[in-house]
Amino acid sequence: LDTDMATNQSPFIQEIDLRHEFQMLFSGGEFVKKGETYIYRKVRMKDGSKEKCSCWNNISNEGRSDCPHCDGIGYLWDDVLLKGHMWMPRNTLMPGENSYKSYGGKAGRLNNSEWLMATSYSLDFSDRDIIYRPEIDDSGKVILPIKPKKVYYITSVYRYGFDFDREDFTVLGLSEV
Repeated sequence: LDTDMATNQSPFIQEIDLRHEFQMLFSGGEFVKKGETYIYRKVRMKDGSKEKCSCWNNISNEGRSDCPHCDGIGYLWDDVLLKGHMWMPRNTLMPGENSYKSYGGKAGRLNNSEWLMATSYSLDFSDRDIIYRPEIDDSGKVILPIKPKKVYYITSVYRYGFDFDREDFTVLGLSEV
């Protein structure tokens, strides 16, 4: 038996590493580069709750809109560079979605999501966290200081795996702010 051949039988399991293939798809190592740069604004957690900014108003339960520390979100956050691929699920209609009953409604598989984004398995995303597309120059590099071009909030988080019950990639449901 040739041990280099993928047999899918132990001890010669040689499955495709989906995590590696996913990264290659984004980086363009073997394909045309598909990944775009986004910024993930991850809210900080403290003792199991979102860490409130000093501008937080306990009466209105919100931050001050002109706060320079939290941009009016009311919570402290950290920005993380993120590679992902975004598409609009409404472009893919389910059977029967083009009837008069659904006219003017959203089509697609996620009710609360206008967009979907495939990204790495390694980040811990939460509903209502923010992702934004930064302004980029002609060569595709992020323009500094970073300015959001489009802002989205996470409506749903789906983690997908292929083999051995491990998470290989994440799909986020997003809506524009």
